[in-house]
This record gives sequence, structure tokens and C-alpha cells, in this order.
Amino acid sequence: MKEPKYTKDDLKIMQAWSLERKIRVTQTKIMEWYMTFEGGVLYFLQRWQGQHGTA
Repeated sequence: MKEPKYTKDDLKIMQAWSLERKIRVTQTKIMEWYMTFEGGVLYFLQRWQGQHGTA
């Protein structure tokens, strides 16, 4: 089984973050993911929707 990315302590700390910080972190993760897939996010979502029926 794969090790969890975050510990319980990490999650408690992140829960205490302000909404603004949570939004900034989320935006950063989305941009990193977008660059990793070289803008192929729409293609990925279309394929995922086809497999699962929702996006």
C-alpha cells in the first residue's frame, strides 16, 4: 500500500490555514498539475468523464 502523502499532523495544520491560504495552495497545485500534463487537462477530464459519467 502506498504511504499517505500527508500525516495526520499535516492535515490538522492545513485545516487551521486561512481560506485565502487554502485557495493559494490549491491554485498552485492546479498550475503544477496543468504544467505537468502540458495543458492536457481538458483531454484528461474528457476521458475521465467518459469513464465515470461525471466530471
